[in-house]
Amino acid sequence: MDAERIRTLIAEGRLKEALDAIGAEATRDQDVLDDATLLQSRRALLERETAQGVVPEGSLAARQAQIAKATLALLARLPREATSRAPTSASEREGRATAPAATSSSHAPRHRRPLRGFVSYAHARVEDHPRGASAWLAELLVHVAPLVREGLIAAWSDQDIHKGDRWDEAIRQSLEQADFAVLLVDARFLASAYVYEHELPVLLERRRLGMLRVFPMVLETCDLNGTTYRFPDPNDGPHEIRLGDLQAVNALDRPLDAVPRAEANRVLASVASALREFAIRAGRDLPRG
Repeated sequence: MDAERIRTLIAEGRLKEALDAIGAEATRDQDVLDDATLLQSRRALLERETAQGVVPEGSLAARQAQIAKATLALLARLPREATSRAPTSASEREGRATAPAATSSSHAPRHRRPLRGFVSYAHARVEDHPRGASAWLAELLVHVAPLVREGLIAAWSDQDIHKGDRWDEAIRQSLEQADFAVLLVDARFLASAYVYEHELPVLLERRRLGMLRVFPMVLETCDLNGTTYRFPDPNDGPHEIRLGDLQAVNALDRPLDAVPRAEANRVLASVASALREFAIRAGRDLPRG
């Protein structure tokens, strides 16, 4: 499907079809494909909330516009030849996108190793901050537990460091082995010197090299768009990125600590869903062991 046709779908509000088409064209660009999956999750979440009548008045149009804007930006990242080639299938000639068939978890390649995940967050006592990162980490681990049980992922955080382990070495090894990272972003995360100097430089460099997928989750209102990170060296770069430029799982103006519990649960469930799709798709190319 050509780029102009996809832009028309976006303008008409047919975002599912537009994202399906982008996904079909991005079969060789894992980063674009994964961002399309995340946007589909956000779109589906908004659709469910709208049907349930839980979207605040005046918020629907703004959130739809955010997803549409992100979809246009995703379209611009496709190689020109991907959206200008002649249609090859009957469905494409009729103007319909041919999306890759979904693969159920029951058909996941069991002989492949689980995707290794790293959860990056800043500590806060649950007693002092009941809706802080530590509390959301616990909730996230509950939602991804079925994926761990099915052998699709192995989620790691510093809570997995045992007595006697070398703390820095354990974190460094997990960073260097991770296939994906979930960032639990709040003001403490942005303020953390350890995250700034040791975790994000490694994660962002591995992302740049195509070795890792990053899933930011916004926990509270914070200066996400204004905070810049340099990598692979935290001081000299030479690369840099604003954290707000990464495709977050939830909308920046809908942080988890500001939404009803039911909506927060839906966001967490969408993270698990996106990780499941990512793990099944990526698992086809993972080495054994």
